[in-house]
Amino acid sequence: MTIGKYIQMAIFDGGAAEFVYEGFVLPEKAIHLVESGSLGKADFTGQNFLIGPQLGAEKSEAGICLSIGTNGLVAFEYSYRQLTSILCCPAEIKEKPVHFACVYRNRKPELYLNGSKTAEGIESRKRTVFPSGLGGGSQYGKFAGSWESLKVWGRILAEEEIIAASNRQDLHDEALLAEWGVPAKQAMDIQPVNIQLPAVIPKPKENTLDKKRKAREERKQNFLLKRSRLWQKNGASFTAVRHEAPGKRLKVSFIIPFQSSSTELKELLSSLVQQTLRRDQYEIILVDGSGEESVSQWQKYLENYRIKTISMGEKSGRGAAMNRGAEAAKGDILIFLDSRIKAGKRLAESRLLVHYKSDDALVSGGWGIPATENLSYFEKHLDRFKLPFLAVQSGNFSISRRTFREAGPFDESFESYEADDLEYPFRLYQRGVRFVINRTESEWLRTPDSEKREKDSMKQQRLLASQHQELPTAILSLLNKGYPPSFLHHLLVEAEEIERLYPGEYAEMLPFLLQPEPGSSQWSQWLKSKGFFYLKQYLEGEKDSDGSGEE
Repeated sequence: MTIGKYIQMAIFDGGAAEFVYEGFVLPEKAIHLVESGSLGKADFTGQNFLIGPQLGAEKSEAGICLSIGTNGLVAFEYSYRQLTSILCCPAEIKEKPVHFACVYRNRKPELYLNGSKTAEGIESRKRTVFPSGLGGGSQYGKFAGSWESLKVWGRILAEEEIIAASNRQDLHDEALLAEWGVPAKQAMDIQPVNIQLPAVIPKPKENTLDKKRKAREERKQNFLLKRSRLWQKNGASFTAVRHEAPGKRLKVSFIIPFQSSSTELKELLSSLVQQTLRRDQYEIILVDGSGEESVSQWQKYLENYRIKTISMGEKSGRGAAMNRGAEAAKGDILIFLDSRIKAGKRLAESRLLVHYKSDDALVSGGWGIPATENLSYFEKHLDRFKLPFLAVQSGNFSISRRTFREAGPFDESFESYEADDLEYPFRLYQRGVRFVINRTESEWLRTPDSEKREKDSMKQQRLLASQHQELPTAILSLLNKGYPPSFLHHLLVEAEEIERLYPGEYAEMLPFLLQPEPGSSQWSQWLKSKGFFYLKQYLEGEKDSDGSGEE
């Protein structure tokens, strides 16, 4: 009996560390048994997919699919242009239905047939694996054979539970993620059957890539459970069960300080409530610094979309508002947004991916200084730029809650909603935090007022220079004199070189460099004799014709 139907669903995005495929199956044709560890192009010929191949969104992701035939079973991981065998078990499966359980533990599959452990596979090479949502086949072909009670479990089943399931006992558990069924009139007559297996189960080969992977440090795996989009094809019966773990931590907190309600703010909120990240994994916090409760007319809208509001009670600056929002936030990642930002639907997801790679990074949506030159090179290699704290927009950046707590709150004397805060990113720069620019899914609907921005920026630079008597802060005033950021970078490169080669002379010169209006003909001559162009120019207070300071 062949059930010529299959069901598509997309229930997972990112993966699950541990899961189990389980059910009864009776295939009608043989398949091509691909040896474990065999890496090849995505060739689906000669297979009979009970769980169809599903492709991940990134090259580092793989969906786990199962091909079952009368001569055995093969588990594949399907990723970008690759179909890799991770478990191969020759077995004769004919005449009588067989209960199978494919247990995926720590990215490594184990196979149970009729309650007995039969084979082990190899560990996946991918950073993220997830159970495919294509039951009964896929666009690459329907399953030739019959199946019943095909289930996906979100946890590891104990051996006793697998035996119970093979004896048709129901396992009532909240970890059941989805179940494919068949109409009762077509239910299979399940009887115990002995499977003819080879005398010796072949051990999977461990290739060099697997060994290298084991040698590397295991990174923390976080998986994003996709929105439940389950649908039925061709009338096959179907049930799906979704449960949330109690006390689950939020992944992201959006914090939006503002001083006036506007259509731009409402447009931002509309995009944030439609993120691809599941709604119960992030929160939205509005911090009203107007002192007038200017969003009170939106109260019904805010309640419907579960948006938290915090009123400062009086007119407050951006620094104080962001501190209040951060105190109330419960997410692992804090994303601070200006109310004039336009956010794409994948903003939370794209920021999470960056933070997973570097937990202590500060991720900015763009440069915190006006664009006076092409900084694309430094944007790609920000770790080489000597003033990375300039690459922070205080109205569009994210940071982990742990790093925020360790660094301390924003300086509440910073009140501007037009210019970017320099003191906070400089404090993180001193702590060795890594800076990253990620422009994905965010842009300004209306840029800050340029005149007020320049005035507030100068105030920030003077304040930072007075608080931190260091060369990187002392030279920030050059930006307002028309010097491009690359000039400041090269100046600091020269200063480090002088400190390394001539430590005594550098110690004597430094007080002159830290002055608000540096100048010393003696040191200018010395720098000229040694070939240090940028520092000489800085001391002389002159700028070359194009202001770039390029050699």
